[in-house]
Amino acid sequence: MYRVMKMFRTFAFVGAMLLFTGAFSLLSAQVDDEALSEEELNSAIVYEFDKDFDVVFQGVQKGLVDAGYEVDYASKRKKLIETKFRILAPEDDFFDIMEQYGKIPYVRSPSWKNGRTLVSVRLEENGSGTTITVQAQLSAYEGRFLNKWLYWVSNGVLEEQALSAIVAAVDAESGSDL
Repeated sequence: MYRVMKMFRTFAFVGAMLLFTGAFSLLSAQVDDEALSEEELNSAIVYEFDKDFDVVFQGVQKGLVDAGYEVDYASKRKKLIETKFRILAPEDDFFDIMEQYGKIPYVRSPSWKNGRTLVSVRLEENGSGTTITVQAQLSAYEGRFLNKWLYWVSNGVLEEQALSAIVAAVDAESGSDL
């Protein structure tokens, strides 16, 4: 009798573990992994300036600050400027705000928190000036089922807003040097 009870407990434990791992695979399957087109994957905007690298580098930093971002990392050697995450949407207005900037990943009955964005700008020196590539990344924390940060691509609106502020700042920066 003792042996039967011990074997039953073992099977119950193994069965519970299988159900437990199966539940997590179902949760991760709830995230919609639709194939994104090449255009959607690359929402980056490329812009070319006829100005010196240092002028553009300073102007990009000033433009990002003017657009409401805080610069987190700026390296002339790596030719990269990144901002800190900027909160776009609180929990209450999440869908209304974040749908303007990109397709939100599907999660069944989500509890989204802190819709945010990060902007990175890559600089490249060429013979006639400096080329920049502006890329935004969206993310939010799903706190009901997945309990993790999910990231997705922007539709280009944030990049356009950041680029217009950058162009204005670079033009002002180069005008002050004359």
